[in-house]
Amino acid sequence: MDSSVSQADLDGPNRKRQEMERSASSLSQAHFQGPNQKRQKMDSELSLSKLSGSSLTLANCYVTEVLAFPRSLAVFRNDILHWNATCWLERFPIPQLAMRKIADHCKIPTLHKGQICEFKGSERSNEEFSDIPEIRLLVVFPHMKKSFDSEEVQKRWTDETVLPSIYRHVISGIRQYLPTSYQLLRLNSQVKRMELGLDVRDTPSCVSFRSDSLERTWTDIMSKAQESGFEEFAGAFLVALGQWHPTYTIGNSTEEAWRSLGSAWDTEMDMTYIPAETFEVRMESQFRLAPTV
Repeated sequence: MDSSVSQADLDGPNRKRQEMERSASSLSQAHFQGPNQKRQKMDSELSLSKLSGSSLTLANCYVTEVLAFPRSLAVFRNDILHWNATCWLERFPIPQLAMRKIADHCKIPTLHKGQICEFKGSERSNEEFSDIPEIRLLVVFPHMKKSFDSEEVQKRWTDETVLPSIYRHVISGIRQYLPTSYQLLRLNSQVKRMELGLDVRDTPSCVSFRSDSLERTWTDIMSKAQESGFEEFAGAFLVALGQWHPTYTIGNSTEEAWRSLGSAWDTEMDMTYIPAETFEVRMESQFRLAPTV
């Protein structure tokens, strides 16, 4: 009995002391948090007040990308076509959004880079390895099971599909300057790589040829791709991908940016060969805050 009473006497003060400490701690925490919460609320209300009293105005606008699906090689106004014979995409990869759009165009879930080759680039970028070409011409193979990175596939595409079509439609004076085989192109690439001293796995070889019948050249290429044994190339189609530095097409309005694009695009591309519904422009805008009057 005495022991029980003694334990209760000891526990009671302990519990009271703990409750008082918790109460003091809660009051102290509330004391420190209260002003901070009020200050944050006031800052938030002040910021919202400033924003609600302002409006967004367009500062400038610029075109970053154009994606189009030409029907023919004849889309190029210049009759000199710089053909990337040993083409690969590592130097200038295709943006993911563009890849998604290209896959949607041919109605397949996904595309991988092995289903795409870069058919045309700029002479300057291929020779000097400088900036990305402003307008690139890609060929997409929606039914390809292998990879265009494969030497076997590139060799067949070049020797049995592209070169014969080119030879049929160029004048004799130009024909003598064209390569006769994929193997010769590779050898030329290796020599060029050694001369430039560049540490890359391959050099995109560039062949320029003049032709008044680029449309027939592409028709022949597609005709060959439909033959038995060439199923890897069946259904191939062209993609024009234009990319510019923001300062190139910058303007104070969407109309100005569009005009800047038009002057650059129309110089090189013939819209006669691009269905209007396949032409997409990616434009970015920058805005600034302006106080309302």
